[in-house]
Amino acid sequence: MKVLFGIQATGNGHISRARQLVPELKKMGIEVDCLFSGRTKDKYFDMDVFGDYSTREGLTFSTRSGRIDVPKTIFKANFPKLSTDIQKLDVSKYDVILSDFEPVTAWAAKLHDKEVIGIGHQYAFRYPILQAKGSLVDQVVMENFAPSQKFCGLHYHHFGHPILPPIIRKEVYLKSIEEKDFVLVYLPFERRSAITNLLREVRDTKFEIYHPDCKKSYQIGNLSWNPPSSHNFTRALNECSQVFCNAGFMLTSEVIALGKPLLVRPLAAQPEQLSNAKAIEYLGLGSSIKELKANTVEAWINSQFTPQDIAFGDTAAAIASWIYDGCGESVYELSKRVWKEAAS
Repeated sequence: MKVLFGIQATGNGHISRARQLVPELKKMGIEVDCLFSGRTKDKYFDMDVFGDYSTREGLTFSTRSGRIDVPKTIFKANFPKLSTDIQKLDVSKYDVILSDFEPVTAWAAKLHDKEVIGIGHQYAFRYPILQAKGSLVDQVVMENFAPSQKFCGLHYHHFGHPILPPIIRKEVYLKSIEEKDFVLVYLPFERRSAITNLLREVRDTKFEIYHPDCKKSYQIGNLSWNPPSSHNFTRALNECSQVFCNAGFMLTSEVIALGKPLLVRPLAAQPEQLSNAKAIEYLGLGSSIKELKANTVEAWINSQFTPQDIAFGDTAAAIASWIYDGCGESVYELSKRVWKEAAS
């Protein structure tokens, strides 16, 4: 069996999820070609697991001060190049085409009348679940950005629909690591100056910050700044006492799985992150803030709220086995089985 797997690379969550799923597919003897789009080639890191992967420009969302910048997003989008990449992508040699919200792969398959299996968080919103309603444009984009005929949506809870648990990185469960007294911060869409101005006011707390614009590690007061690194970030995630981050799905899922106190600042004008924040609060899994205010962050740090850790199970292995078996089992039955196994 030969699989083409398209992965949205705008955020690290999609790539982290693929780092778990691709090895599981290969364990089944499946040949996997990976295509990434949404960031420039120099922005990829820790990609060895994908072998000889390919990249396309695709589409990416521009942000400014923690908000989606719609005019800039449209201005920077190279639609002629996107159209060319879609038309030139040869999908004829693949038995299965997967897409984690990646447009080039999904639209190339649609153009050649081949079925796409969508695997990712965005596909959970195809069901009438708790979510922040965006504009009509947002809804159209969500439904048509990376079309699929069959999909495995992932979420913190199934909400009574055929939605699967999150895919959690195995290396996250390093229970032997001793917890230390610092807050892990990952706010990649915020300006570094804004983060510095916010957190230096919370003087009695140590913060370990990871940011894509940071080129080397350095210490300034109670703030430890670090460049992107999958290994170092995972170590910090296991060692930290609390996590303060945007409301991206992958990281919040891992924090929830570890049972660590979670504070999210959803990216404004981004319905997915706003929906995640609503779900996190509704399910009692963490707290959410709309604005970066030192007194609010400090109050959360000093609060006594500690969520229970949730066992999500091995969703990646279950999906890989399901694909290997020809996807004969309905997504509803697959979902029910995976949640049951996670709870046992």
